[in-house]
Amino acid sequence: MALLAAERYDLAVQWAPQAGQCITRGLDPLPIGGFTAQISNVSAQRLGELGAAGELRFALVDGPQLKGKPTRDYPDYATWAPTACRPVDGFTTPPYTLYDCAR
Repeated sequence: MALLAAERYDLAVQWAPQAGQCITRGLDPLPIGGFTAQISNVSAQRLGELGAAGELRFALVDGPQLKGKPTRDYPDYATWAPTACRPVDGFTTPPYTLYDCAR
């Protein structure tokens, strides 16, 4: 998929392995779960602002059925994504759903 030139982040992700996979594929991920000590959590409100400004294209939201605990902000992300973005056909199989946040 072609990304708009104004986009700052290709994909918002909650887990470090997802971010690593994005980076190895040449994508610029926005880590939203605060999964390292150097990266703070990004609020659902901020994700909405980035999406509205055309700075965030996709969001990958995990389902609560994953092993381990979802991030503490998971309920906010899970509520924000389906209301602010559209599910991408073919990428809605649990435990992950990919959302397209382009306006």
